Amino acid sequence: MSGTVFCDSSGIRMLVVAHRQAAGRDTEVRLVVTSPAVLAVLSLMGVDRLLQVHTSLDEALTSTPQDAA
Repeated sequence: MSGTVFCDSSGIRMLVVAHRQAAGRDTEVRLVVTSPAVLAVLSLMGVDRLLQVHTSLDEALTSTPQDAA
């Protein structure tokens, strides 16, 4: 999502669906988000507590689940 500048409830729903599908396959979704507006929406909706949200690809690739932001 590093190029995303807007995310509405439909986008949030798809992220939650992706998370559930990944969890069912014993894997995870990691997001790279650089837009302050998108970060604010993810925080407001609590998605940042459900998914790992990172500010760079390197951070997302090298983090462990307990490193989640």
